[in-house]
Amino acid sequence: MRLLPLLTGIALLSSGVVLGRVLPQDVEGGDDPSQPGPVHEAMNARAGKYTTESVMTLEGMDPIKSAGTAEIESILGGRFLLEKNRGTMMGAPVETLRLWGHNNETGELESVWIYTMSTGMLTMKGKMEEDGAINGVGSFSDAGGTHAMQIQLSFPSETSHVVTMHHEEEGMGEVVWVETFTKKEKK
Repeated sequence: MRLLPLLTGIALLSSGVVLGRVLPQDVEGGDDPSQPGPVHEAMNARAGKYTTESVMTLEGMDPIKSAGTAEIESILGGRFLLEKNRGTMMGAPVETLRLWGHNNETGELESVWIYTMSTGMLTMKGKMEEDGAINGVGSFSDAGGTHAMQIQLSFPSETSHVVTMHHEEEGMGEVVWVETFTKKEKK
């Protein structure tokens, strides 16, 4: 009797039904959504080493500035970018990892962020606008519940990009984090 579920699973996998997976033959023009496309090529151009400048603004306080470095690399055959950051946040050392990808099947940019000041994860989804900027919504959970934030990626030049996050924090008002990435010149 255990053989029936196994055979059903194999049949579903071979037919492309599992998890709503779109197979190449199901896509108009025969494009394979599992393969990197033009958006991935543009993303991969961002790979490299960067300096970062961050400014956090809290209502009623002077801006908190910090500097750091980032390395962005293309992984898994050009499907994703892995971003590794080192710097400071409110005077304390911090490391951050961000995984970025473009989901060909939904047309959305997806991302997961983790850092050394938490054991939780921030997840984000967004869409590219006509001007190339990406507007998204991120969320994270802590003891106070699940919190949403607006996230925008803008690309002022081929060698820089800016991540801006807006979050409303109870008792603190609006928190704005702006992180500017400037690509280091190759030596």
